[in-house]
Amino acid sequence: MALCGVGFGFFQAPNNRAIMNSAPHARSGVAGGMLSAARLLGQTLGAPVSPFCFAPAAPQAQTSR
Repeated sequence: MALCGVGFGFFQAPNNRAIMNSAPHARSGVAGGMLSAARLLGQTLGAPVSPFCFAPAAPQAQTSR
């Protein structure tokens, strides 16, 4: 988890800066809003989708009868 956090930290800050610098100054508010909306959409979809990625590796429960 720490490795992922460091990787995201090193990637996200320069990526956000590049996105914001590429937008015209008059549209910087719109660019920031879209950036925030895309981040929130990724967080919202990532939470329910991640269990499907890890499900094949999970041990199956054995029931005894």
